[in-house]
This record gives sequence, structure tokens and C-alpha cells, in this order.
Amino acid sequence: MKEIADSFNLQKYQFLKDKKLSKSISFLLFFTFLISFLFAFKLTLFVNRELPGLAYKAKQVLEKNITDIPAIEIKDGVTIKPDQRYQKKWKEFSLIIAPNESDPYKILGESESLLGLTKENLITKSKKEKIESEIKVYDLKNIEELLITPIEEGISISSGEFKFDLTPDFINRLMKRLAVFAFPILLMLLLATLFFSKLIHLFFFSIFGLMFNNRLNANLRYKQLLNIGIYALVPPTTLSIILQTLNLKAPLSWVLYSTIYIMLIYKVIKLNAKPIKIPLETESDFKNNSSSSSENINL
Repeated sequence: MKEIADSFNLQKYQFLKDKKLSKSISFLLFFTFLISFLFAFKLTLFVNRELPGLAYKAKQVLEKNITDIPAIEIKDGVTIKPDQRYQKKWKEFSLIIAPNESDPYKILGESESLLGLTKENLITKSKKEKIESEIKVYDLKNIEELLITPIEEGISISSGEFKFDLTPDFINRLMKRLAVFAFPILLMLLLATLFFSKLIHLFFFSIFGLMFNNRLNANLRYKQLLNIGIYALVPPTTLSIILQTLNLKAPLSWVLYSTIYIMLIYKVIKLNAKPIKIPLETESDFKNNSSSSSENINL
């Protein structure tokens, strides 16, 4: 925690720049862990607040749209049930079961977006903006046995020894498990994303450090420039966190972030700048210049 406070003090960089690079990278990992922990906690609260509503909506979808679907049986790659055509439409999406149709492409024109089941194929068609519909056809030959049966509150899905019931009770249990694992999953995802993005940021902006180091004649080693860059990440990142926590949006925030970061690197390197030495005249050069002056006077 002391190093976090030191990163806001320009004078402290005189000591921070000479740390082992491995320790500085460990600090960066610790700092990104703190940020990830904060945002994972915040997101977990949001998820736990929204999950009951999602479970209720899922229950409504099951009750209104799925329980009236006929039993579907696929055996040895062939659709056995239903034996009659079935079609249901939800706004722009359709479910079409055509067990007697061998050519899956014949049902494509019936809807802009659909999920279709024919005698030997499963076909999907999705409409995307400003481009043609995406069509995918899957062969059922790898399915030995699959049975989908409507039950009172949902559907039952079985394949060989595998079986589960998709019901509101199942969805509620699933949501509770998601709530338990939400925090560690979010923490790991955020930590990996943030840590590697900071590393990319560090090495990219080290180009500016090299330029300042050369221009200011600071004679710092690349390892020292990386150390400076690691600790200089803290102030702008902290500012970004504060703005997000307060729900304040700064215009072109990435420009503000980058400007603060580059200026901080510049000021730290400037502390190590050395004056450019102008070579003095040697004694022989002085004598030669003196004799030349004397001759000019005699003339």
C-alpha cells in the first residue's frame, strides 16, 4: 500500500525506479487485483439483484412458449417424432419441424429467422443488419437417441442415460449457483483482462519514455524506465476508478488518462536529466590560439 501512495510523489520515483523489475511487476499484479476485487464486488451485487428477475422471465418464457411444443424424438440420425409438420412463430422468429422434408433448404423462405428440424437435418437462419441471412445446416447422423418431451412446467430432455428437466425450479437452482460463483469468476476475468491490458499499455508507452530519456540526457536504463512506467500507471488509473465510482463521464477519458500518464513519466525522467557538457579547450589549443592572437597584433 505504501508503494501506491509513493506513486503520487514525484520524489519517491528516485527510489522506485531502482527496484527489481520483478517486484514492480508483482506490485502491478497486486494493484490490478485490488481494482478487479472492487469491480467484481460491484458487479456481483448487480448480478444478485438482477438474477431473481431473470428467473421470473425465464419461467414466463417456459410457460408461454415451450410447454405446447410437441414431443420430439430423434433416433439414429432421423427425426421420428412428431410425425406431422409443426410451426410456431414469435414475432420475426419461427420454429419449424418438418419430419417428412428431406431437403432442409425448402423451409428457409418461410421466415427471416428460424430454427428448423427436418428428417435428417437441423437448420438455423438468422437475419443480420445490412447483410444477407446467415444459414447453418447440421447433420443429425451423430445423434443416436434424443427425446424432448413437454411436461407440466417445462420440458424434459433425455439422451441415453443423460436426463434433466428444464423447469422454473431448475432455473431457480441454476441462478442460485450462478450467484455463488459469480464473484470468483468475475474476479478472475477482470484480473486477467486488466493485468494484461496494463502490460500492453506499459510497453507501448515505454516508447515515450525512451524518447524523453534521450532528449533530456537522463541516461536511465530501460529497466528503470519500465519501473517508472509501472508506478506511473497508478495515479491516472485511480482517477479513472473515482470517476467511474461516482458515475462521472469525462469526455475523451482515454485522452485524459494517456496525457496524465505521459506527463508524469516526463516529469520523473526530467528529475534525472543531466546538463549536456560542452568540451573545454585543451591547454595546447589555448596556447595555439594565444600565439595566433600575438601574431595578428604584431602584424
